Amino acid sequence: MKLEGLAAQEPAVDRELPSRCQDLLDMRAPATAGIGATDMIVHVGAGKEIVLQVKAFGVPDGDPITLTVHKLADDAELGTLEGKVKDGQVECPWVAPELDEGEETRRVYYEAEVGEHEVSSHEIEIYRDKVTVASVDEEGKPFPDASYELAAGDEVRVGHTGAKGERVEDYLPPGKVRIAWLDPCELVGWEEEGGATWKAKLRPRFVDVDVLGDPEDHPSGTRYILCSDDGSYQQARSVREDRIPGDGKVTLRFTGLIPAETYSLVLETESGARRVIIDAMAYADMIDST
Repeated sequence: MKLEGLAAQEPAVDRELPSRCQDLLDMRAPATAGIGATDMIVHVGAGKEIVLQVKAFGVPDGDPITLTVHKLADDAELGTLEGKVKDGQVECPWVAPELDEGEETRRVYYEAEVGEHEVSSHEIEIYRDKVTVASVDEEGKPFPDASYELAAGDEVRVGHTGAKGERVEDYLPPGKVRIAWLDPCELVGWEEEGGATWKAKLRPRFVDVDVLGDPEDHPSGTRYILCSDDGSYQQARSVREDRIPGDGKVTLRFTGLIPAETYSLVLETESGARRVIIDAMAYADMIDST
């Protein structure tokens, strides 16, 4: 009689394990489970299912085998699974437990027992493969459609937080998670960083432009249009949106600017006549001049 412990893998995946553990450890799971093998450790996302498998050579079909999962750090028992031998092996579906708050990974192993015979698997590392990315404004209200770049292990994803300012990223590969916020918003600070939720306080990039002349001297219906030279950005303001009334000039705020672009400010009258006030100024120069 011979027992071999292993955490099985998707049959369609041809993954070679190191030769000294080839006869002991392997793994199988649905393709969507988001698991991977690195060196001598099997990785599985918290809450995801894999199949724990034991090869039992010489054990009659129908004989029961008990699998006991233990926490590696202190050998604490995390649960047992029961299976029966079929065609020389036992397969037991197992859902990796969720991680505790503040816990990024947990290493476990399992033991298989049939009669007087026992075998232990290699290590299985449970990691956090699902995070919530959230964005709020400086008042704590949802900041919708904020774009971000998320890196986990060797994988990089680009996404946005959607209309509700929140997005779930699932089936991440093992590895440290890093999130960077993309234009045209900038990070004010993190309300929650790391763990199951990454919640950032953001603000749109903006520039305040002063237009000389008392607001009363500006023709009715005049619009001020700030546009990028490549046509990807355009925003219009009116005299009624003067941010500092009574100071003898018109101060207009334009938001959502893209730092890599150059901008022109155009005055457009009610009749459609146009006059360029600022011509092809770089974002950095506009910031410096305000």
